[in-house]
Amino acid sequence: MKPRVAITLGDPRGIGPEIVASVLDDPPAPADYIVIGPEDLIAGLPGEHVAVGKREGGSGKGEPCPALPASRFALPAEAAGRIVGASVEAAARMALAGEVQAIVTGPAEKHAFNLAGFHYPGHTEWLAHLAGDVPVALMLAS
Repeated sequence: MKPRVAITLGDPRGIGPEIVASVLDDPPAPADYIVIGPEDLIAGLPGEHVAVGKREGGSGKGEPCPALPASRFALPAEAAGRIVGASVEAAARMALAGEVQAIVTGPAEKHAFNLAGFHYPGHTEWLAHLAGDVPVALMLAS
């Protein structure tokens, strides 16, 4: 059985969407990939999709995620942070429910998700909190 891996696109204004698309064109390992992000950006990517945005109800911080403007680069930082937050929270819920065996998070501007109300130094501490304030470790690979 192949593992299921949740991948968040990261900040929609950054390089995350392109990196995820490139990786999914030639995946590093056989797995079932679930891509999490704004519907407009994940629609053409391979694998399963979990869209975050107005239709899903947002970030868990009481505010809906914004729709992407005509150019994703015109998205304000706080709005981008809400999208990042909703994506990471969706991935964490899936992992905690046993629906995926791993999470890969795309790059995100820390200032943007801080503006959106997620006050953590980075993804590692944030994921530790979402998992019940458990001990965590960061692994980087290239």
